[in-house]
Amino acid sequence: MKFEKQHDSSSVGTKAALREWALAEIGPDRASVLDCFAGAGEIYRRVWCRAADYVGCDTRFFLDRRRAYVVDNRRLLRCIDLAPWSVFDLDAYGSPWPQLEIIAGRRTLAEGERLAVIITDGSRHRAKLGGLIEASLGRFAGLPRIVAGVDRPERWLSIEAAAFAGLAARMGGTVESLRIAEGGATKAMVYAAAIL
Repeated sequence: MKFEKQHDSSSVGTKAALREWALAEIGPDRASVLDCFAGAGEIYRRVWCRAADYVGCDTRFFLDRRRAYVVDNRRLLRCIDLAPWSVFDLDAYGSPWPQLEIIAGRRTLAEGERLAVIITDGSRHRAKLGGLIEASLGRFAGLPRIVAGVDRPERWLSIEAAAFAGLAARMGGTVESLRIAEGGATKAMVYAAAIL
């Protein structure tokens, strides 16, 4: 029997609300979405179908109306021009920060440009088990890999905020606004949306 892990569907409302907010901030007529963990398309049907442009990416093929790449998203992010995208959606089951490191290395913000980055981040769950910060997240936040008490909620959310600031700086901008929510059965998942 083959078993595939799926995204935490109990938090779909939170995920959709953050994406609705980002879509409103960027403007549906200006939103060009690159959905790096597109999955079966639930968030597309709830939110991204109203964006001016959308392209998904997943390692599995889904027979539906979406345009999508069927490939590992890290390969895709290294190969295509990232300049056309104004929204990067990274609904990772684990950590989105390695993908964000690729984006930050290949995409800069133009003067006056606004860009949305929306993530699902399960890095805190791993940190709870051993006090380890995911390497890419630590680099963006300017922290060492091992930090005592890193998994405490107030501390973790400040680390996520610092990482978004580091991401924005690397892309040549600043964080205009940031929304963060916790979720999952153990509150170890972080859902966030930032406007850079």
